[in-house]
Amino acid sequence: MKLLDQYLIRTFLVLFVYSMIAFLAIFLVIDVVENVDRFIDAGLNRQQILTYYALNVPFFLSTALPMSMLISSIFSIGTLAKNNELTAMKSSGISLYRITFPLLLLAIVISVGSFFFDDQITVHTNRQLEEYKDQYIHKRPPKRQLIRSNIFIQDTPDRNLIIQQFEGDQNSGNQASIQYLGEDRIVKRIDAGTIFYSDSLNQWFLSDYVIREFTVQDTQSVITGSNDTMMVNLNVNPEDILKESVDPAQMDYAELTTFIDKLKRLGIDPRKWIVNLHFKWAFAFTNFVVVLFGLPLVANQKKGGLAFGTGVAIFIIFTYYAFIKVGQVMGFNGILPPFLSVWLGNIIFITAGLILLMNTQK
Repeated sequence: MKLLDQYLIRTFLVLFVYSMIAFLAIFLVIDVVENVDRFIDAGLNRQQILTYYALNVPFFLSTALPMSMLISSIFSIGTLAKNNELTAMKSSGISLYRITFPLLLLAIVISVGSFFFDDQITVHTNRQLEEYKDQYIHKRPPKRQLIRSNIFIQDTPDRNLIIQQFEGDQNSGNQASIQYLGEDRIVKRIDAGTIFYSDSLNQWFLSDYVIREFTVQDTQSVITGSNDTMMVNLNVNPEDILKESVDPAQMDYAELTTFIDKLKRLGIDPRKWIVNLHFKWAFAFTNFVVVLFGLPLVANQKKGGLAFGTGVAIFIIFTYYAFIKVGQVMGFNGILPPFLSVWLGNIIFITAGLILLMNTQK
């Protein structure tokens, strides 16, 4: 069985590598055809074009992975069935469960690996790619701006900083507010006409300010107000304020978890982002689902072999994609709990795949 497992895994991996290379080549050719005019108009040189595609490769690999897994599973088992090797194995007393076990185990390992690959590599290279396209293709200024408006920063778990507009060349802003939070409400607020940062003192100052405190009954009392200058301690500097915030849709798992915790502390409903957080793991197991469906569909030549198995498996996978997207929307709208909304598709299709495997001739 050890030799048989090695043979099956080697056959699967060879097909997998060839499939990934083929899909990668197809994606690269399509992208070149679509973007060659943009490259010429932007005046990109060879090195800049190579950098552009180097940043694109992780995304292309992630996109190609499920289909490569599907093709590898279908053709590895399908070729065994076509050459009567599968029949010989069954005649030797080896069940289909035992034959497919190493491939299913490998699919789980690849699914877990794909999560970490997407989370630690694809997400970050996609960010770099967007910045690269802005700089070299769209010729937009860097995302670090000298002027930012409508700034909201939570510098501690119980304090928010809000600035209407901040000018980086002056290190100053107007219409600032510092909110101090209790368990479920604002307990104190400092509103100021101007906020500025002293480089020599490494300190923030407010001018033309009013300090207010709020009771449990939501009544407010003005503690003090002055046109003079007041020093305040904040855990941010001008660079933090000018830095472009990351779109939550482009965050990795750890960043999104922190972002969700921040929304909860602010009393903002984070349902959408909790759904997206669970979706990262759920979608990674697409690779296992396609293998689970692909293997039994081609294990029995009486059902049409490779052509039948490939066609049906592709149809099922597209149905699966549609199903998990619908579940995601239901999670966004609160119809299903966040975890169940993105895992329901996996649960249903994995159950159906196991039933299909059990009903296949052993």
